[in-house]
Amino acid sequence: MKRQSMSRRPMPLNTVYTLSENLDLTVQAWLDAKGFATEHFTQIDDFIARADLTQPSCVLMQLDSSVQHYAKVISQLTVQNSPMHVVIIESHDTLFSGQHSSTCSSLPFIDLPPDIDTLETAVLRAFQLAAEKHKVNTMAHIYCHEFTARELEIAQQLAKKKTITEIAQYLVLSPTTVERYVCRIREKTACQTVDALLVLLVDYPPELVMPRAMYL
Repeated sequence: MKRQSMSRRPMPLNTVYTLSENLDLTVQAWLDAKGFATEHFTQIDDFIARADLTQPSCVLMQLDSSVQHYAKVISQLTVQNSPMHVVIIESHDTLFSGQHSSTCSSLPFIDLPPDIDTLETAVLRAFQLAAEKHKVNTMAHIYCHEFTARELEIAQQLAKKKTITEIAQYLVLSPTTVERYVCRIREKTACQTVDALLVLLVDYPPELVMPRAMYL
C-alpha cells in the first residue's frame, strides 16, 4: 500500500483512500489483493490537505471509535463539495449506543471483524455514488461558468422536452437561431448528438440560476 506523499498530487480515478492509525489487517489485505490505487493517511489534517478531493473516490475510515473524528472528515468533504464517499470500518453500535443508535444510520458501516462481501459491496457502491456526484459537480460548473444566459435558458427548455419550434416561439427567436444555440450547447457538454444532449439535460437539469457569462 502506498504511503502518504508530502504534497498534494493527482491520483487515478477510483482511488481508495484509507484514513486510520491502525487499519484492520483483513481490510488492508483485501485492498492489496484487489489492486486498487490506494493512498494511506494516519492524520485527518494531512488527508484534507494532500488528498485530491476533487476526484471521485472512496474513503475507508477507521478512526478509533471517535464520532468527532468521523464528523470532522465528513464535514470537510461536505464543505468542499467533494465527490468522495465514505465507508466507515467500525461497529455502528460501538460508536452510537443506546438512544443514539440511529445517528448517521445512512452511512455505510462495516462491522469488525469485517465481512469481505459486505466490504466489497460498500466500496463499489461508494465508487458509484462518487462518480454520480462528480458528474453533478461537472454539469453544475458547465451551467454556471460556461453557459451564457441564453444558452442556459434554452437548455432549461430542452430539459422540459420542448421542441426547437416551441422554444423559438417561447423566446421570440427564429428556429435557426435556436438551432445554433443548441449546437453551442452540444459542444460545451461534449454531446455528439441532439438525442444525447436531451438525455443529459433530463438526467442533470440545468439549475435555475444565472451563469457568470451574462452575454447572450
